[in-house]
Amino acid sequence: MNKTIRSAIKVFTVTVFVTFIATNKENWVYKLLDLLGMDNEIGKKTILSALITLLVVILSAVISVIHDKFSVLTQKMELQIDIKTPDTTAKVLTFHPVKKEYQKQHINIEILLKPKGKITNAIIKKLGIRLEIYFNPEILDVYYCDKWDSQTIESFELKQRTILIDLFKQVKISGQEFNGKPHTLNEKFILKPIRIKDANTTLDYMIVSSLGPIVAKFASKMLLDVSSKKKIKIICKEMIS
Repeated sequence: MNKTIRSAIKVFTVTVFVTFIATNKENWVYKLLDLLGMDNEIGKKTILSALITLLVVILSAVISVIHDKFSVLTQKMELQIDIKTPDTTAKVLTFHPVKKEYQKQHINIEILLKPKGKITNAIIKKLGIRLEIYFNPEILDVYYCDKWDSQTIESFELKQRTILIDLFKQVKISGQEFNGKPHTLNEKFILKPIRIKDANTTLDYMIVSSLGPIVAKFASKMLLDVSSKKKIKIICKEMIS
């Protein structure tokens, strides 16, 4: 796709440039040749053709450099979600009631950011892009492990049983060392089913923005490359142990 765009820009720019130079007999090339005393039309056209060829090569190279630089500045940021359970290999958290109540279980949410493009980073920060992580709110309550639920902890916020992570809220995106290095956001949470019943849910996530769903959709498609390292399934058993 990038190669196609670059080729189209090249063809358009070069075509306009060549058309303007070749069809304008009052251009600076002819004027310069007239000042040098050249009256031969064939000679003038030959020199003009050679000059156009040289300028086309130079212009194509300049366009390629500008495009490559812009591509680097607008590379997507990689975002990896890792939900760690007490058993680091487990992909399922199962809740069994004990004395008619479920026991709490702990998880650690780790977000790995790999920023690449400076322009992309600035847009993400400006648009207030956040990652929303949630389980089915009808099944699970979510709490901070050691803080009040109303608190906003660095980049993490609990809101209506949903975990919101502001990707760059507490991260300075300036400086030479920011791009190309991974940055980690993590926080511990407690999960507990709301009531005793057979039910199940799976970790899910989506990109959101303070400016609305259209902006979030744009960011998800154009600015971020999101992946989940491990899917966590929650199973609630009604049977009392």
